[in-house]
Amino acid sequence: MIDINAELDKERILLLLVPPFQYHQITTDLVRQLSKEKICYITMNKTYLAVKEDLAKDGVDAKNIVFVDAISKTIKQVKDRIDDSCICVSSPAALTEISLAIAEFMRRGYNHIIFDSLNDLMIYEKKAPVTQFVLSMVNKLREADAYGMFYAVTLDENAGMLKQVGMFVDKVVEVHS
Repeated sequence: MIDINAELDKERILLLLVPPFQYHQITTDLVRQLSKEKICYITMNKTYLAVKEDLAKDGVDAKNIVFVDAISKTIKQVKDRIDDSCICVSSPAALTEISLAIAEFMRRGYNHIIFDSLNDLMIYEKKAPVTQFVLSMVNKLREADAYGMFYAVTLDENAGMLKQVGMFVDKVVEVHS
């Protein structure tokens, strides 16, 4: 397992390539390592409540984590804000809403951005808008002197998009447990 703090000391924006069968274990461990930092976690594949519950089950302290939930509104009616630590956007395809929610949390001092995951975003959007969105996010992170981690599962069907995204970030890291 990588030491994510050591990686972020060297490079601020990472594309983290995760094997599909180790995804939950690795992503949870990375959040655990960063739990003292102010984290904005963008979830594209689980609801805010499910992610928070998973972290609690795995013993991860989530008091410094805020969430942008892109999935809850696709499955049930929820408010835009579940509480002070979660903004729900209309769908994973709502890239402008996601960007605005992230910007709001960054203004509140959350400077470690975890994007979970690029593969899930590719289900809802085509390659070009996803690539443009990631480039825009990377530029905003650089401008704010923030840290960014973009999770992606290593799957052949997204190899082209991941190669492009790899050009935008500071480092591509293949993560194994």
